[in-house]
Amino acid sequence: MKKINYTDKLYFISEEFVKDNILFPRIPNNYFTKYGFEDNTRKRVCFCKTIEKCLMALSKNCKDLIFNVYEVNDITKYQVYKPDVSEVPDSIITEELWILTPVKLKFIGKIKCTNSVENDGHIFKYGDKMAILYDWQYEKI
Repeated sequence: MKKINYTDKLYFISEEFVKDNILFPRIPNNYFTKYGFEDNTRKRVCFCKTIEKCLMALSKNCKDLIFNVYEVNDITKYQVYKPDVSEVPDSIITEELWILTPVKLKFIGKIKCTNSVENDGHIFKYGDKMAILYDWQYEKI
């Protein structure tokens, strides 16, 4: 993980509303952290540079799911970190970025994931295994 100077928008999506528009650092509860393929010691808030990358980073079938979309409120107040593939195996694809402190968000709307994009997906390696991430289409609602 390395500190980076980042001043553009960062997005976070969730099926649930974020209480008081504040996210607190945590260790994600997913397959990769559970089995040690992703950093399972450092608490963080995970973001992506685009809504499309956020959907891809969920690593699941998003068809017909509705998400609340947030962006970081005043990114200049936060130190941003870029994890490497040993910390987040799919980060080379999703371009996931971390903030290690509580983050104030701005709600920007809702989206509905409509379908996957017809392509071969994005292959990445974790441990001695391979996985594929897919692009998703969405509409604002």
